[in-house]
Amino acid sequence: MDLTHRPTTNPLVVLREESDDWALLFHPDSGDTYGLNPTSVAIWKSIDGSRSIGKICQAIQERFVNIPDNVDDLVVEFMASLEARGLITILPPMPENEDMNV
Repeated sequence: MDLTHRPTTNPLVVLREESDDWALLFHPDSGDTYGLNPTSVAIWKSIDGSRSIGKICQAIQERFVNIPDNVDDLVVEFMASLEARGLITILPPMPENEDMNV
């Protein structure tokens, strides 16, 4: 997986937002629940199957302050953990002539 790949959410997974900008992800097949901090919530909401991981990283850098220099590595690591838990699927890069987010 790299910054050109496109994540898409598992349609069965439920996001429950809390009043403090944190959220819970619930996977009904496994019964597992995962806590998300505000940055992770923003990442989750950016996952739509058309945006590349690189574009999601750019959006995070624009929205939040004090983002670490290795944000790309951290987001890829987060995506890998979501994929390992069955919360997302990683799609191949979109051909350049079909990129809808130029």
